[in-house]
Amino acid sequence: MWKNLKAGEGVAAGDMIRYLTRGYGQTSAQDIYEVVKVEQHYFELCLRDGEEAVPESARRKAIRFVDIGYNVQLQRWNEP
Repeated sequence: MWKNLKAGEGVAAGDMIRYLTRGYGQTSAQDIYEVVKVEQHYFELCLRDGEEAVPESARRKAIRFVDIGYNVQLQRWNEP
């Protein structure tokens, strides 16, 4: 089940994330990313597809925690 990621919530490596809205350099609202690196102020996402036709800039993104809920709307997959 997809749940909205709220400001102040943490993420862990391996979490599946998708964008709620198109934007922030994203090609599709249905793209699913995996958290590959978590630091104190940001985390990095990598596109799960592994499509070679997608440029590296679209496959990998860095998201600052302070942007969640303000500039970026994200959802995280939670097992029921």
